[in-house]
Amino acid sequence: MSCRNCTPASGAKPPLRCPECGAVFKGDLVATLRPPFDPLGRYRAAVLAVVAVIALLAVWQFARGGIMAALPLVQVLIFGAFVALIRTVFQLSPVRVYEHGIELDIPRSINKSVYLPWSQVDRYEIDAHRLRYTWRPEGLIVLRDGRDPARWPYLYFPRALRITDPRIAERLRALLPATT
Repeated sequence: MSCRNCTPASGAKPPLRCPECGAVFKGDLVATLRPPFDPLGRYRAAVLAVVAVIALLAVWQFARGGIMAALPLVQVLIFGAFVALIRTVFQLSPVRVYEHGIELDIPRSINKSVYLPWSQVDRYEIDAHRLRYTWRPEGLIVLRDGRDPARWPYLYFPRALRITDPRIAERLRALLPATT
């Protein structure tokens, strides 16, 4: 509940950031969870339809003897596979749930993480095995060294987390804001 340099007033709920040094208060670690694995996301049907059309066009061009005409279509498929692979890497990253928010380390970054405070959560839904949530625009905070705010654009923050233990679900219900 305190940063490395300062201590908040005892008994008072700490602010999001320390007024003295600017560190972000996260609270105690509640759990380490993972997002549900879904590399194609909510646009699964559209992505699969586009891939099928491009693959059929490439096969048709190749069958007609137009190998060079099929090459750009194959390159589009390879690029799409690369994008799906990058999305998969982000979905395999563990997410730490704290008393005051959620933190995710940025893959391929040595010292940066993304933090979503509970106060920035717009809507949420907890069922038996998932926590789904949305957040306000500009609600994500990129942290340098896990505490100091930094400027950095970020994509792929998970919109859902898998809950493996019912005790964690109950703890999350107690931590999340009452209004949905």
